[in-house]
Amino acid sequence: MISARLVPAPYASGEQGQLSASEQADLATCEAALDNLRLAFAAAGKALQVIRDARLYRNTHDTFEAYVEQRWGMGKSQAYRLVEAWPLAERLSPIGERLTESHVRELLPFAGRHGQDAAATVYQAVAEADGIRVTASVLHDVVGILPADYFDPAEAASQ
Repeated sequence: MISARLVPAPYASGEQGQLSASEQADLATCEAALDNLRLAFAAAGKALQVIRDARLYRNTHDTFEAYVEQRWGMGKSQAYRLVEAWPLAERLSPIGERLTESHVRELLPFAGRHGQDAAATVYQAVAEADGIRVTASVLHDVVGILPADYFDPAEAASQ
């Protein structure tokens, strides 16, 4: 886990051409920090579910909602979105190295209707499609063209 203290202070480089060894190290540190952000939502959602389900907030707060608001400055809707998203994010993480919370949010309703395996099939088909970058908008469009009442993996992959 990269903390903000480990990320270098912003600076402007007057250099041209290839990165210096120091700049390459700075880039690696900054990219590791961004990876933390990309993956943190799933860990946060899982942690919130444990806290909620086991009532680990009960020494200091009467309700989970009060706990997340007062302890983390987080609205209950955001807390519940994270709790809802983490299982699908965990299921999709081996497929997509650039998985984001917005990707998962777009697939959650589809996973609710057809299951996590179906959502993973859709995500993998998009991730493996030549010339297509996985974005929340692309996933929204793909899910929108699939039949709502049934799921056929071969049909989904071809579409």
